[in-house]
Amino acid sequence: MGFQLLSQYSLVEFNKRYSLIEKAFSIQWEKLSEDIIVHGDFTHFNILVDLNDKVHFIDDKSHKNSKLFDFFYFYSYLNQCLSRCQTISYIDKETILEKLEVLIVKVCNYTLESDFLNDAKDINFPEEWGLRNEDKQTYVLNFQERIISSIKIFNSSVSLNPKQVS
Repeated sequence: MGFQLLSQYSLVEFNKRYSLIEKAFSIQWEKLSEDIIVHGDFTHFNILVDLNDKVHFIDDKSHKNSKLFDFFYFYSYLNQCLSRCQTISYIDKETILEKLEVLIVKVCNYTLESDFLNDAKDINFPEEWGLRNEDKQTYVLNFQERIISSIKIFNSSVSLNPKQVS
């Protein structure tokens, strides 16, 4: 069916695959606007891209949840993988996460913090998942804090130069 969305943890790989990540996110967000049955295991391992850049989603653990859940899970899972990786610098890891935050804000069209927070509060945690078994709420709080910062940055860039932001 294709190759996993990210095959190595590097800023170069992330930048090369950025448009495909955006494409996968856009497809999933569109799907979630019609139905709130989330993929449930939305990670870079379960998003495949074929030779024609067509995106395929595999290994879903579909369930009803906040429409933000898949993006929260993708972000948190990639963050965990980057944190465990010994070959990526802290600066590159943070750059990847910042770009991912901006992408989530853009694709999910979060211009108001309140809209984002309403969707975040509706996130339900599945019994089993691929994240470390720490306090699950810690993952959401980290995600909220970082996405809210990106919403503020995104909104300030729009108000400063609305023609540059698409």
